[in-house]
Amino acid sequence: MLKDFVNLKPGDTVIQNGANSAVGKAAIQICRLRGLRSINVVRKRDDMASLVSELKSLGANEVITEDQLLKEYRGKIKDVRLALNCVGGRSALLLASTLGFRGCMVTYGGMSKQPLQVVFFC
Repeated sequence: MLKDFVNLKPGDTVIQNGANSAVGKAAIQICRLRGLRSINVVRKRDDMASLVSELKSLGANEVITEDQLLKEYRGKIKDVRLALNCVGGRSALLLASTLGFRGCMVTYGGMSKQPLQVVFFC
């Protein structure tokens, strides 16, 4: 997924939800090896500090919750080249809102069982 949809160069940013899944962890490590910046969205949990530590040890640049993406990072994360969506619903909309010009969102799952929400701007 990191090679098939967008031509990523070192320094480009990738954002993903479900970052603590097996696919998410693999994506973090591949991003690190390719010199890509990864922003990783996870659900809020009681052991958040240990999850953040684990994902950062794999190479994650940022580990945030959807609420943080919406409230603290809104407008600060932009020009993302690739979004990896395995959740769907509102989470997909939040990822899509970070995409830059010619950015691409790849959906490979639907854990929320909610319809994909995307807003188009012309």
